[in-house]
Amino acid sequence: MVYAMKKIIINADDFGYSKDSNEAIKLGYEAGIITATSLIANLEGFENAVFEVLPQIPQIDVGFHFNIIEGKSLTNQPMLCDKNGFFN
Repeated sequence: MVYAMKKIIINADDFGYSKDSNEAIKLGYEAGIITATSLIANLEGFENAVFEVLPQIPQIDVGFHFNIIEGKSLTNQPMLCDKNGFFN
């Protein structure tokens, strides 16, 4: 019987949530614990994640974290947001 090698993906959610979460994800990746992350684009740590942390770990697999419950909407949809663009 021949067995195929399996690959496990350990994904760290909320890359871009804050500088602290970004640093924790970076440390986890460097330690070999985390293999991927999902980037959340509308919270305070986004620019830090993209412009400061990601260049330090460019081989990490990055996906998209779809967020419609926290922070300010990037599109300001009236059905989802208040008059200031924040999610209800």
